Amino acid sequence: GSVTAGVVFTPTPALLGTLTLTYTVTGCGPCGGVSALRLTVVPSPPPATFTTTLTAYCFTNSFYTVPLTATPAGGTFSGPGVAGNTFNPNVAGPGTHVLSYSVDVGGCRLRATQTATVFRATVGPAFTVCSNGSATPLAGSPAGGTWTGPGVSGSVAAGFVFTPTPALLGTQMLTYSVAGAGCTSVATLMASVQAYRVFSPPTLPPYCSTSSAPVALPNGVSWSGRGVRGPFSTGFTFTPSLAGAGSFALSYTTGSGLCDVSGTVPVTVSNPPLIILPPDTLLCPGTTQAFRLRATPAGGVWSGTSVTGAGIFTPPAGFTGTVTLTYTVAAAGCVSAVTRRVGVAEPPTYAARWEVELCAETRQAPLAVRFSDPLNNSTAGIRWDFGDGTQGEGSAISHVYAQPGRYSPRLTRAFNNGRCSVQLSLPVLEVTKSYQVPNIITPNGDDKNDYFRATNGCPARLQVFSRWGNKVFEAANYRNDWNGNYLPAGVYYYLLQPAVGTTIKGWLEISR
Repeated sequence: GSVTAGVVFTPTPALLGTLTLTYTVTGCGPCGGVSALRLTVVPSPPPATFTTTLTAYCFTNSFYTVPLTATPAGGTFSGPGVAGNTFNPNVAGPGTHVLSYSVDVGGCRLRATQTATVFRATVGPAFTVCSNGSATPLAGSPAGGTWTGPGVSGSVAAGFVFTPTPALLGTQMLTYSVAGAGCTSVATLMASVQAYRVFSPPTLPPYCSTSSAPVALPNGVSWSGRGVRGPFSTGFTFTPSLAGAGSFALSYTTGSGLCDVSGTVPVTVSNPPLIILPPDTLLCPGTTQAFRLRATPAGGVWSGTSVTGAGIFTPPAGFTGTVTLTYTVAAAGCVSAVTRRVGVAEPPTYAARWEVELCAETRQAPLAVRFSDPLNNSTAGIRWDFGDGTQGEGSAISHVYAQPGRYSPRLTRAFNNGRCSVQLSLPVLEVTKSYQVPNIITPNGDDKNDYFRATNGCPARLQVFSRWGNKVFEAANYRNDWNGNYLPAGVYYYLLQPAVGTTIKGWLEISR
């Protein structure tokens, strides 16, 4: 060695014997010095050996010790779990430990070591599974051990699993065993199997928003959502009218545990369908033709007297009065029904007649006749056929028959807003020929052709003029009572204006 690095003595077999080693310190003057060390080198003794029964031990719950032996004897053992010349694996604890042996022989310290491994089987924490759960892998330390217990299957090569079933409800103890050299370490694992809550959610039908009747929901679960009422103890109900119209979901749960189930059930609540029907129908008397009833929306069912479900109404023979028909629509859980009446219109009452306005006793053309229906004061729907090819309307109307003849007037009366009508034949009316005004009178007192018979009994306005245009006679209401008075014989001219018809002009000769 060196002063800087230090000096060492290395014995070798060649140095056997007593040796003198000198230590010299140099300095100035008297400060230097020399010191000698006598050292004896003896032959090396045989090495120490240290053996144990095994190199691997189990950590167990029972107390046991392992004897330790070494050569040469007389030395000391040391290390974890060592007491005297024994080794206690449980005291040393799991793991790999170094055990030492030292002995002094002939002034030499001999040392030997031995490795001892203590292993302990360990498993994971306890676990809980549902009875319908899948297989759970099992693992332990150190690897390579064997699992046993209820529900355990597998092998060291493929691995072990625990498969829960309803038969294993409760707590099951699983054992993990690891075999060592002459011992087995065992650990236990608690597996809890809980019952799986089986619940089959219902399929809810569509409901109507007008329904206030509570619908019982399946017991054994808690329900929540629109329209849901009730505690768990008495059972939950669903009321459509409280929920209101719409499509939504009701929630259910069997609890909050690991094996409880939760979910939703869809439900639809609809408003009642709005039904629109035409106005009530009034048929004409005697109608037997079938017809189809209309309604919105389509697809409903009709019911009632003389109607098919499809809405074909056939009036029965002799149908009078009114029947009430019902139209029912069922849609999305709702049922709506409305009624429509079908009846027969009442014919109007009437008292149609005709009367000659003037000179009824003569009925001479042109003849003015008044037609009337005293029981009806409306002008609408009343039509007169005068029988001479002409017609008129109104509850009272005058008509002039210009030509003589035999006439059959008729009254047609419309009702039920013009959809129906009745016809009445009035008495036959005979109109005579127009009276021929004479053109000569002979007022000689023989009571033959003494008077100017200008009318056939119907008053008229008469004016008589001389050939020079002088008015010689006038009567506003002439009654066939003029005989020329004291006018001289001769030719005169007359202007006759009857109350009905046209003005008549002509000449008249007075012959005495």
